[in-house]
Amino acid sequence: MYTGYPFRQLIGWGCILLMLASCASTPPDKPAEPPVNTDAIKAKQLYQQQAYQQAAPLYLALAKRHTGAEHQTFLLSGADAAFLSGDIRTTRAALESIVPTLLQQDERLLHELLQANLALADQQADKALEWLHSGQPTPDHNPRLRKRYYRTLANAYQHNHDFLLSAQALDQLLNLLDEPQQRLAQQIELLITLNQINALKLLYPPAPLPDTISGWVQLALLSRWRSDDLTSLQPTLDAWRQQFPDHPAMLNELMAHPYFQFAQSQTRAHIGVLLPETGRYAKASEAIRDGIMISLQQMPIEKRPVLSFYDSGNTQDIWPLYHQAIDDGAHFIIGPLQKSATTQLIRADALSAPVLALNTIQIDQTLPDNLYRYALDPENEARQVAERIWQDEKRQPIILAPKNAWGERLSNAFHERWLTLGGEAVDRQQYDPQSHDHSQAIVKLLHIHHSRARHAQLQRWLGQSLEFTPHRRTDVDAIFLVARERQAPAFSPQFQYHLAGDLPVYTTSHVWRGRINPQQLDDMRGITLPDIPLISTKEKQAELGQHIPGVQGGLVRLYAMGMDALDLVMHLPRLRHHPHTSMVGQTGNLYMDDTGQVQRQLVWLQLDDPIKTLGYISRSDEIAHTVAEAPPTENAVTPPPQTEPVIRQVDEPTTTR
Repeated sequence: MYTGYPFRQLIGWGCILLMLASCASTPPDKPAEPPVNTDAIKAKQLYQQQAYQQAAPLYLALAKRHTGAEHQTFLLSGADAAFLSGDIRTTRAALESIVPTLLQQDERLLHELLQANLALADQQADKALEWLHSGQPTPDHNPRLRKRYYRTLANAYQHNHDFLLSAQALDQLLNLLDEPQQRLAQQIELLITLNQINALKLLYPPAPLPDTISGWVQLALLSRWRSDDLTSLQPTLDAWRQQFPDHPAMLNELMAHPYFQFAQSQTRAHIGVLLPETGRYAKASEAIRDGIMISLQQMPIEKRPVLSFYDSGNTQDIWPLYHQAIDDGAHFIIGPLQKSATTQLIRADALSAPVLALNTIQIDQTLPDNLYRYALDPENEARQVAERIWQDEKRQPIILAPKNAWGERLSNAFHERWLTLGGEAVDRQQYDPQSHDHSQAIVKLLHIHHSRARHAQLQRWLGQSLEFTPHRRTDVDAIFLVARERQAPAFSPQFQYHLAGDLPVYTTSHVWRGRINPQQLDDMRGITLPDIPLISTKEKQAELGQHIPGVQGGLVRLYAMGMDALDLVMHLPRLRHHPHTSMVGQTGNLYMDDTGQVQRQLVWLQLDDPIKTLGYISRSDEIAHTVAEAPPTENAVTPPPQTEPVIRQVDEPTTTR
């Protein structure tokens, strides 16, 4: 008897098996993969290629098409790319739309970095430091962001003139670098930063320093004061290495680096000083001489040079005096003060001893290699006012200046610098420097007379009297006022009366003597001007005034000039061969152009009670056509782009302002 499955059942099982086989051979449908975001890939590629100007709008367009976390990420990336391209306005606008709580860890750090950099662009170093201290990086953060953090931190401290803390930030950055050339460049920058500190402060710091920083300080002092004979320095270097056996300094490479060699200029044993002791410049000369002596007393005893003073009141005797100083053993000459005396020295094919002339002049012939010039140049202040207005994002300034040669010089200097920055021609008006009523000049400058003329014409047409409120021109956003101390207080009240009280007023240091009484302050409050650092540090000025009362008087800038003149002697080789470096002095942050002219970066102040210190703006040779420079993508010390220096003839002497 047949006991198998019925045939019908076999067919049923066969159909089931076929169906199962069919299901196994055809995989189920997978969910569709998200489309590739080609714009995001392109934006990232542009960013990585450092094409930030093209990457920024692409990222911002992506932000508009996304929501939530992606919107925040693209917005932040767009802000970063805009900043790196120098577009501060777009960066600021993008950051205002970001919600920090929606950002990831690295994104939050980048957000704080960008906020700090915006604060630095606004010359608000303290605010920048607040942002930086609120978001310190950890080892978990992206290494590139950590490098940018310490670079920005170093820049913020540099803006505040806290060079020791800036050096410590650079030391932290150094720990993140692996490539030898980057490390060497970073170490050079660290030494440059420390060498901006007064030697006495390096020798006697206010608090104990970390071991690594202490080692850097010792190297900075060695780079400043060693002999040119390398073999004589070896025992000192051996002792340094024994004291700091684990220090990261690349000692052999540093010793061979051009900066270390040029920076290690030997202190001159004997300096001749050519200053007039009689005649019209005797008073200015006396203040400069006292400033030189102040600087001498601040040097360690073993480093003080011998000074010999010569009366250069008769400019016709400048050559005999120069040779007499050399015959007396002088290795270096400070002076002369008078322009005509310097012109005689320029006619020489070569100078056997270097000269630091205390003026600036214009001449067509090639200058001797050993001739340097340093002056308190009023035209330089006018050019810096143009740079300040430009960096404050003002684009339509006007000029009000006295009707005399001095006013013409400063107006021309401002205007020429404004044009090189990319600005358009500036309207200007002259006033009578002997008058206290400048209404006529102000009315013309502000085009109020046009408003009045239209009103009078309309009344004539209609044959009736009309109520009238005058209007000033609207195509103005700043005023450059050229004035001296006795003239300056009269202007702000008259600007207010003539409907220009809302316009920011910029001027030069000639409007005051570093002090201002309550009545002057009422008339000049809010005016912005550049001046020497000694003016802004009243404590230092008061300390010096205990010994030399004149330091606190009207000649304070000339005292400061004398102090810097002696210090410059030791720094001239470094400044000449490394134009991207500087010396922090009492008359400014000093650097040198390629003609041997010492340029001054001044501190910006705003008249108020108390006086507001706004800090420095970028150096003249670093200012591009953007409000702020993008930070470097790498951490190498790169010289800034050089601009053609402008040397102008000025009235004698430039130091008497």
